[in-house]
Amino acid sequence: MPAGPPLRFRPSPAVGRSRSPGRARARRRQVLAWAVVALVAVIVARTASAARADAARWQGDVAVLVLEESRSAGAPLGPDDVRVEHRPQAQVPAERTRSIPHGATAAIRLPRGTVITDPLVRRDRRSATARALPAGTVAVALRTGDLPRLAEPGDSVDVAAPGWDGPVATGATVVRTDADSIVLAVDEGDAAVTAAASLAGPVAVVVRR
Repeated sequence: MPAGPPLRFRPSPAVGRSRSPGRARARRRQVLAWAVVALVAVIVARTASAARADAARWQGDVAVLVLEESRSAGAPLGPDDVRVEHRPQAQVPAERTRSIPHGATAAIRLPRGTVITDPLVRRDRRSATARALPAGTVAVALRTGDLPRLAEPGDSVDVAAPGWDGPVATGATVVRTDADSIVLAVDEGDAAVTAAASLAGPVAVVVRR
């Protein structure tokens, strides 16, 4: 039996239509449209979120310290010099001061109504002992041994030591007392001899009226 002619593949007309240039362009336009919609949705969401955050900043109620009267640079600042006000978060400085520290002074001239912030306040970095010293005095720590403790902080005392004909120091002010020692504020001229007397042995303090 003689062989027939070879078979040839012919694409279906439907396949040709599905791959037509017009159909491809329409699909690209559809994808682009969905991309634009998605981008707009993201922008709207971010804008709404920013608007809500900004509204929250204006609705907040934050306590701030406001200066009652003007203060010159270097003037002391205390709790009685400020009042508490409540303001929206948007009007509150980031470095607001929550409380006035002990021994604070104005870093610059501050007009009345200034909201107090940390950079506007100069803090006293000295120790409690240094802050307690009267002007013109220095602190000296003395050993009292097991002698009864009669003096209290703020008392005026004289210092006596064995081998001395008279007081080592007079009119010293008690700054701090411990079990076997005492810290006195003495005149600068008496500091060296007072410390030397304590190095030689325990000293006694005589409380003045």
